[in-house]
Amino acid sequence: MNYWIKNDIIPDLDQSDKDWLIEKFDGRLNPTADLFITSENELPTSITEKFATIGEKLDLQLVETSVFTGTPGKKPIPHVDHKQGYDTLRWRLSYFVQGGCPFYWWESGELVRIGPYAKWQNETTVLDTLDTTEVKSAFLRTDIPHSVDMTNNTKTRIVVSSTYTYVGGGGVPPWDYITNRLVSE
Repeated sequence: MNYWIKNDIIPDLDQSDKDWLIEKFDGRLNPTADLFITSENELPTSITEKFATIGEKLDLQLVETSVFTGTPGKKPIPHVDHKQGYDTLRWRLSYFVQGGCPFYWWESGELVRIGPYAKWQNETTVLDTLDTTEVKSAFLRTDIPHSVDMTNNTKTRIVVSSTYTYVGGGGVPPWDYITNRLVSE
């Protein structure tokens, strides 16, 4: 089973965009959480246009582009992503700006907490790993319990992540839609 797809679809962000992201989000952390999501839609158009263009190539419509930051030295517990208005968020497209680290997918386990955007569970057995120090971008399954291990990070983890729906609405396509579209490209 595929849990991630490394790809060359996202053109590399311009250095000025990377510098802007680092200046804006480095150190922007939530003191009560190991991971922090910013959904303010305050990203430069040069970044959001690249994500929108990728969606168009896959017959998808960009819904939201967010920035995730992660606290160096932390290891959040596994979770499954949710999005308001949807049940489970099946996948995201992510661009890794800074603070690459291992990204793990876990077997399902006992739920320990449920929130508006995620369901957290106990650690179980790792099913797959992606080292985000070695890739610039990837489609990531988020309907399988997953976590990041930032214990060896010295910098804030910064990831630009986007969500999509079918063009014209109708919800988030299944993971197989993405894998089939990328194979046919």
